[in-house]
Amino acid sequence: MPSRCVVPGCKGNYDNGPVVNLFQFPKDVNLWKKWEAAIPRSNPKVTNSSKVCELHFHSSDIETTVEIYDEKRMETVDMPLDRVRLQKNAVPSIFPNCPAYLSQNLPCREDPQEKRMRLETMQLHAALEQSI
Repeated sequence: MPSRCVVPGCKGNYDNGPVVNLFQFPKDVNLWKKWEAAIPRSNPKVTNSSKVCELHFHSSDIETTVEIYDEKRMETVDMPLDRVRLQKNAVPSIFPNCPAYLSQNLPCREDPQEKRMRLETMQLHAALEQSI
């Protein structure tokens, strides 16, 4: 019997619903409590076998590829994962079958290191343009 999503109103992996990837509740107690608080349930008690489907996470919270360094070609390559996984601190925040105030469609924040690299690259290109 396939597992089903514990979010109220979600039809993830039900007979008449979409087939989706499911994620177990995290082992970290603090993150577990964040998940419990985020999911709008009248009975917030969940078990070790409770799962939440991918429909309740932003696409940026889900990893579908892994970056690997190819020594032969001397470059990094994105390889698809056999099983998708969540980012470390991902918390479910999209609840389409619940009242709108329960879903948080917040813009995803850019990773600070990536932002720093992007800004440095832009400044470098601007400096090169000015020097030419």
